[in-house]
Amino acid sequence: MSNWCNRERVKRVMRRATAIRTRLAVISLPDAMRRPTLTWVIDVPAHVSMWCGTKGNPMTKLDVTKAVLGVDRRLEVTEDPRHRQILENYRRHGLLEVSGRWPEILDPAMTVEHPVYRITEGGRSLLLDGREQVQEFYRGMTEAGAPVMILEDEKIAVADWGFVSESIFNHYAPGGFLLASGEDVDDPDAWYLLRHRMAMIWHYDDRARMIGEHVYEDATSREITKLAPEDVVTPEEAREALAPLIRPLPDLLTEVGSHP
Repeated sequence: MSNWCNRERVKRVMRRATAIRTRLAVISLPDAMRRPTLTWVIDVPAHVSMWCGTKGNPMTKLDVTKAVLGVDRRLEVTEDPRHRQILENYRRHGLLEVSGRWPEILDPAMTVEHPVYRITEGGRSLLLDGREQVQEFYRGMTEAGAPVMILEDEKIAVADWGFVSESIFNHYAPGGFLLASGEDVDDPDAWYLLRHRMAMIWHYDDRARMIGEHVYEDATSREITKLAPEDVVTPEEAREALAPLIRPLPDLLTEVGSHP
């Protein structure tokens, strides 16, 4: 990044630091969710690096096949069959989601009948309670052209109950999708990179099927950069690149007699 970009970013951060405040708010969720959520909202404006992303910063197009590097490394050193089954489930889930093949995630072999997601991001908390709400979440993101997320520097710890993960999410999203999500971007037809640090806690049942996702954002890390067209990983590119990496879900628990 050029020195000019660095100076301008520091100025923006310093100006916005005075705007940081905490307030208690009740978020009214869509009618389908029916439950208001009481949440602390940290009102921190997103850092939108328009100039640096398109001109001042020679962005490097990320390699979408690296999205599962963290889980692959953890699989290399994990021997426990249940832990490996959980990691294989998570790996397949992530590849299917980024590829836009979300209906396959909800296969009964991978996910329980009533999954529950809790997502805190962008100053808002979202509860997805049940298969129908989870389906609508995935469908909306995919139809908006925003399923591509590349995890960077992922660290994973796995246990009998599930796993925890921390990583930097790189989310490629059209401006229209971000505007509809309440972000302050200037071009609905442009592409942006939403980059932020996220922690995830996923729980699994006795058959190593996913029960739900708990996802939490570090709001101080949130940054949105406008991209040049050549720097975008499109949904079509991601789907093609990831197809060879998607393998069938093994049944490691049956192989060792852990369940019938």
